[in-house]
Amino acid sequence: MATILSKMMGQINLVRIGYEYIADNGSFTLISGIFNVNPIPPSIEDATTSGVIDTFVKCVAYEMPRGIRVNAINPTVLEEAWQVYGDIMPGFQPVLGRLVKPSNGLLMDSSRAKCFLWMLNC
Repeated sequence: MATILSKMMGQINLVRIGYEYIADNGSFTLISGIFNVNPIPPSIEDATTSGVIDTFVKCVAYEMPRGIRVNAINPTVLEEAWQVYGDIMPGFQPVLGRLVKPSNGLLMDSSRAKCFLWMLNC
């Protein structure tokens, strides 16, 4: 349930609220995952969540105003998380990357939402 509330709804809400604040022709890049394409036995929640994110991106891309784009990337597992997930992902290769936080750490701060932006630099 945590994956649904955080990974899935967090990213969907980022787009739902953020499109009002993002610049014209701006872009959202959401992170889905590999399990909806390549499932493994203990991955039903992650696979479902990733599938929802991929489908959301395909559908909402048609509705974005002002030239705003919505994309999804589908990494296997970040190298930083390999120690946690590597044992349950035999045959997968970690993706080199690092998480960075913008200098102010804040994407938007309104009465409706507080969202922190974490960007994936691969």
